[in-house]
Amino acid sequence: MPPDAAVNYSSWILIGFASGFIAYRYYRAWWARHNYVLSAALVAGLAFMGCCFTCVWRWSMLIWTGGVAARRNAL
Repeated sequence: MPPDAAVNYSSWILIGFASGFIAYRYYRAWWARHNYVLSAALVAGLAFMGCCFTCVWRWSMLIWTGGVAARRNAL
């Protein structure tokens, strides 16, 4: 499990339990076909949202610190 904030642990536990225990135990053929795809989708979604969050955070910090507004309203 990669190091991350505590808010992500609940979703990791839920998806991990559903995929690792329930699907593996009761739907073994489905688990064998789709487990790799599910894992890749979860990692790609986390990386995509990390990029989106970083871009939005940097843009909001630029505006908040007066980067754009200070240039428009310069005396």
